[in-house]
Amino acid sequence: MDTVLIVGAGAREHAIAWHCSKQDSIKSIIVCPGNAGMETLPRTKTFPISVENIDAIVSLALEHTVTCAIIGPELPLSLGIADKLNQHGILTWGPNQYAAQLESKKIFSKAFMLKHGIPTATSAQFSDYIQAVNFLDNSNFPIVIKADGLAAGKGVFIVSSKQEATEVLHMLMVEKKLGLACAQVILEEYIDGFEVSAIAMVWDASYVMLEYSQDHKRLLDGNQGPNTGGMGAYSPVPAVTKNLETTIIETIIKPTINALQKDAISYRGFLYAGLMVRENRVYVLEYNCRLGDPEAQTLLLRLQSSLVSAIHSLSQGTTPELHWDKRCSVGVVLAQEGYPTSASGETTITLPNLHSKHTMIFQASTKLKSGTLHSSGGRTLTVTALGDTVLEAHREAYALVSAIEFKNCVFRKDIGKLQEQ
Repeated sequence: MDTVLIVGAGAREHAIAWHCSKQDSIKSIIVCPGNAGMETLPRTKTFPISVENIDAIVSLALEHTVTCAIIGPELPLSLGIADKLNQHGILTWGPNQYAAQLESKKIFSKAFMLKHGIPTATSAQFSDYIQAVNFLDNSNFPIVIKADGLAAGKGVFIVSSKQEATEVLHMLMVEKKLGLACAQVILEEYIDGFEVSAIAMVWDASYVMLEYSQDHKRLLDGNQGPNTGGMGAYSPVPAVTKNLETTIIETIIKPTINALQKDAISYRGFLYAGLMVRENRVYVLEYNCRLGDPEAQTLLLRLQSSLVSAIHSLSQGTTPELHWDKRCSVGVVLAQEGYPTSASGETTITLPNLHSKHTMIFQASTKLKSGTLHSSGGRTLTVTALGDTVLEAHREAYALVSAIEFKNCVFRKDIGKLQEQ
């Protein structure tokens, strides 16, 4: 019987905890810091410890005799939480601090891909604002600007002109609106096509693929507006044919895992490759070192196998067979007004009672105050539903969205409707 530690407070971590709470082999679940949604789950207890307080989390894990730790967000991974937990013999699902640079340092990640011939966009890196602006004179637009460091999903900008690019560079490098994340920036070729989230569970040389999903990163319908941490997702992706799946595995996943081995980088955790597919060629836009959010919410709604059992199998040298609900899932993110540029204080939310086993509302950064649910800003809910087709799941999810009372919330109305073929 496992005691599982989950680190994080978002809808992704709520989905992980919800999934774990359904497994009979799990005795108890502790979450740091968790949210109001997790507090209602069976055998689950939340502790108000920040994801940055690594020592306190490790102490709590030892106190509760944790047997498996699952790290949700990228920040604690970049701070070395996996290293600390591993030192105490706790089976930890999440890469060590050095390996986590695949996500936490875009320049490190780009150099890794170029060194090992993993297909990616051409790029240049800068630490000087004037040099970056001068580079724009010979650039083709649109172009992508990326902060080197972690920016909570807000460090990528697709710009269509030199003037717009200059303004973004000034905001990042002179005004330092994203702090240390933009001490260096990457200017990258824009690759058009359709995006696919390919996520593998990796234990050094062994891996098993999760089902494919597609995130919708732009704030507004029709893939318009600023980039966000993700406004919704669906799974599976009809456009990922058997041939394309083979291409993804043979040109991206296996070469990445082999490259990690060649560089003597021990990698144990989720390996997320954000991919762009153009004319049957696949390019890596970015690596993440954890489950995607909102992809996790749609995937875990479909996963019928035990995630923790799969982790144990991989750690023991056995590749697990994962079983999935054959139905499709759609997840719609509801964000507080002002996202992603600003927070707008606390807002009350009223959720409907869920009577269907085919729907679930995952919460992020919520708190209960005197019996009332409050949101403290940002992406707050992921409303998920299953259906025999993506369109049916889309209809079910939006029917549930319409039953939620969340004043002035922001959400897209086309999640799962814009399927790229």
